[in-house]
Amino acid sequence: MMKRIKTRHIIIIVLSSFIFSLISWVVQKTVIAKEYVARTTVAVKTQETISSYSQLSVSHYMAETFAGVFASNDVIAATADSMNMSFDEVREKVKVTRKKHTVLIKIDARDVNPNKAIQLSKEFTDSLNENLAKPLGLHVEIIEEANEVIQVSRGLRALLAGAAIGAVLGFLYVFLKTYLSDRFLDEERFQRLGVPVLGTALVDKRS
Repeated sequence: MMKRIKTRHIIIIVLSSFIFSLISWVVQKTVIAKEYVARTTVAVKTQETISSYSQLSVSHYMAETFAGVFASNDVIAATADSMNMSFDEVREKVKVTRKKHTVLIKIDARDVNPNKAIQLSKEFTDSLNENLAKPLGLHVEIIEEANEVIQVSRGLRALLAGAAIGAVLGFLYVFLKTYLSDRFLDEERFQRLGVPVLGTALVDKRS
């Protein structure tokens, strides 16, 4: 099968991939709604004021230990109630991560509405403090408040998705057009069927 792949087939696949990637990029830029991300950065400490290295070490350990549960169901549910959103919507739109080797926690909220993204990040931070940090005896200090947003760029993802779809469709077109054709344009196909070839004649394959 690989022997029968012609240069024109490769050109068709590459051209299809390029066209679909271009279409995906244009659609992403003009049709799909833009998204914005607002970030709140907080420091999680065992004491309100850290005055020694041992206190800093314990705070670092606590932040590392509980970073995985900061986006707990109770925090998500409380945020959903205050924002009048569903539980799944909040869980999908908010991402909580710990800055490596620090006591800093980043709370990123995204939405097509920049003001809603800011509000969602702030509400989640408040819910985190009230429903998780305080019961655990932790202190949450806001280092950077979500007052601004950044626009999320999905151009590269759209290009890659379009290129992949275009390549697959181009390959399918070549396969259906060439390998499933009922025309016998070369001697090899007769030989594979065990049919004797008495002679050959030049034909225009474009016809």
